[in-house]
Amino acid sequence: MNFITAHQMKYLDNKLKQDFKDSEAKLNNEIQQLKDFVTNLSQQVQEMKGSANEPEGQQIEAKLKLEVERLRNSESKLNQKVEQLKVSESELLQEVKQLRESESKLLQKVKLLQNSESNLLQEVKLSRDSEFKLTKQLQLLSHSELNLTQKVQQFRHSEIKLIHEVNKLKVSESILKIKIDKLKDQEINTKLQLQESIMNESQLRMAVNQLRTDLKTMKLKHAQTMKIKEGLTADFKLYIQDNSTKDFQVQVKDRTFSVHKFLLAARSPTLAELLKANPEANNLNLVDISVDIFEIILKFLYTDELPGDDGTDFLQIFTAAGTLKIRDLKDYAARKIIEVTDTENAMAIYNFGKQYGHDGMQQKAFEQLKRKYPDIILGGHYSSCVEVISGIFELSKFNNVKK
Repeated sequence: MNFITAHQMKYLDNKLKQDFKDSEAKLNNEIQQLKDFVTNLSQQVQEMKGSANEPEGQQIEAKLKLEVERLRNSESKLNQKVEQLKVSESELLQEVKQLRESESKLLQKVKLLQNSESNLLQEVKLSRDSEFKLTKQLQLLSHSELNLTQKVQQFRHSEIKLIHEVNKLKVSESILKIKIDKLKDQEINTKLQLQESIMNESQLRMAVNQLRTDLKTMKLKHAQTMKIKEGLTADFKLYIQDNSTKDFQVQVKDRTFSVHKFLLAARSPTLAELLKANPEANNLNLVDISVDIFEIILKFLYTDELPGDDGTDFLQIFTAAGTLKIRDLKDYAARKIIEVTDTENAMAIYNFGKQYGHDGMQQKAFEQLKRKYPDIILGGHYSSCVEVISGIFELSKFNNVKK
């Protein structure tokens, strides 16, 4: 695209102005000459009027008038041309103005193009820098490729060695397959046993779900009776120090405890049955409970206060509370036992829970044993079968003997 430069625009503007001035000066000069000519003619007419006779003077005057009229017509035409030139000048000035506006717009475009050119130059510079960096990276890649080629050759040599080793392993594999076939027969027998155990476990889970449903119902009933129980507990606390109203004695080992007979019957179904069978009795001997544990139980019967974690034997509390059918204390002891179950005591807790039929203890112990013996339980597909515990127990006994 060809653009008119500022210098060219200025040149055209000056040239148009100069041409118009020259034309105007030329026309003015011609008009002045005509005026001078008319003046001279007028003078000549006057002179001729004075010197010539009247007829000749009239003829000359008529000719002169015609000549003057012709000159005036010429002057009028020249004036019209001047007006036309002025109109042309105005039009030219408008065109010059439009050209200047176009020039301004073109200059703006040129500036934008120059900015674009500058940006392009910067991008070209950046591209060259990137190209230089890429060239270096390509050189590094070439070196890396060479190193990789060398490593591939080394790997191929290693591969050949591995093939020899694999061949040896295949021979060993054949021997192992024979042993595996024997183990599979044993596995089939074990799986049959596991399937029976899984069926039993499924039945247990159904029972647990039913128990959970029953537990929700019992919790609702329990919430209703808690207010009554709290009032009774407050009353019972008053009786624990009131020896004057205690009417019954409980013998535990070499210690005798004075208690309220109605409290034993109200809080323990087992003791209630014993007292009902012998209503006239005023003492009772508990053989299977230690003195410390009975003190905890007796305090719970009067105050509903639960024992802390400071060395309390919750296994004995669970057993004694189960014997006396004190459900709240038994459940509390079970929760404490589950809380302290870890990988070290899991086997003992599992056996204890199995002995007393507590699923929660068995499940928690089984989870801890899975952590301790993952290869045996998870690797042998026994993760859902608790019967594998007996095998782990035998293994632990064998390891202890071996040590």
